[in-house]
Amino acid sequence: MSILQSNKPGFGIENMRIDGIKVGNLFLTFGILTHCVETAPYLLYMLNIARPLFDRNERIYPLREEIKKYFVDHPETVREWNVYFVLF
Repeated sequence: MSILQSNKPGFGIENMRIDGIKVGNLFLTFGILTHCVETAPYLLYMLNIARPLFDRNERIYPLREEIKKYFVDHPETVREWNVYFVLF
């Protein structure tokens, strides 16, 4: 997952092959991430469990804390994601 300062388009999935394995990279801009945290945090479970490699401007960590709080407050959503992961 990549969070960019600016990009056109503002979000999407970029697929590539690495050693014959198809790897998808979800990318979105910081503005879209902020909007998603405010309106649809339940879609950001992957960011909840991800480990950021770097956050140069220290803007992602506060948003991750909001996402983590959402999932602590909504354990039923965590269960739904876990069922989804078991299926796939």
